Amino acid sequence: MSWYQNFIKRVHPGYVKLISSSRSQYLSNRIALAQIVRNTYGQYADAVEREIRRLGTHGLKAVQLQQLERSLRIEQMKLAEGLTANFQSTLEEIVELGANTSKHVLIDNAKGVLKQADIETFFIKVNADAVNYYLMETKSRGLSLSEALWGISEETNKAVMGIIRDSVVMGSDAFQTGRLLKNYILNGGSVQHALVRKLKDGGIKKYYVPKDVKYEALRLVRTETSKAFAGGVYKGGQANPFYLGINWVLSASHDVIDVCDDYAAQGFFPAGEEPDVPHPQCMCSQVPVYSSPEEASKDLREWQSDPSSHPDIENWYRDAYLPALEGLRV
Repeated sequence: MSWYQNFIKRVHPGYVKLISSSRSQYLSNRIALAQIVRNTYGQYADAVEREIRRLGTHGLKAVQLQQLERSLRIEQMKLAEGLTANFQSTLEEIVELGANTSKHVLIDNAKGVLKQADIETFFIKVNADAVNYYLMETKSRGLSLSEALWGISEETNKAVMGIIRDSVVMGSDAFQTGRLLKNYILNGGSVQHALVRKLKDGGIKKYYVPKDVKYEALRLVRTETSKAFAGGVYKGGQANPFYLGINWVLSASHDVIDVCDDYAAQGFFPAGEEPDVPHPQCMCSQVPVYSSPEEASKDLREWQSDPSSHPDIENWYRDAYLPALEGLRV
């Protein structure tokens, strides 16, 4: 059974389009954020090459290092700020995408009972609460997002400065060093190995040079987008009176046995007991489960006629729905 077949198997036919569309948009945002990360590193690479070439065509000198280090520290700050701004805006959008599935389910099920405009207003607060929950959960793991991205940018700058220091000792040409560093930042891997081999010939390399300085940032994209979308699904679902919980579906790329296999074996997790995304780069799906459209619509019409017939809906309406609307209209 393919991943998509397994995914669809867990979704009520009346909700397939909504849930599939939400997940598709989330994946598009994740891909877009990864490309933004690459582009931001591209700007950093251009700046590194530019600052090195300013030193002239001759070999790099030790006296120039302090000036260069100051310049690249500024570029590192720009790198961190660019990454942080784009991460935060995209992750907030992804949280809302996860929560909005429940909004559209409620809109469809409540036609003729609740006003669509009111449901849209209600979910403004739901989405804001979901984003705040995600940001608080991120910080509870030890580092805020901005701190994590600052650390990643700092490690990138350390690797770059380490290579530059070796180039100074070897008397390498500034233009050649700038070009090699730009290629290393952009492409990593093979270009980096060529540079390291050259440095090793001088018996100088004594610091850690990652194969790809972008890896940790791209790893964070995969990790945090998964957590953000799952958080949106959970918090948005818990704001919908017909949300029952989630089904855990393994990613198509899941090839190492871990806790996700246990989650998939259990399958369903009721509302309020949904598990956190358990490890970095987890790509499993948390598929929301709702009462059927027919059942939800019937229950709402019965509640509209007699609120006491469905105390769960009445409690949601009085304790969550109305207070949110009144709070936003003040």
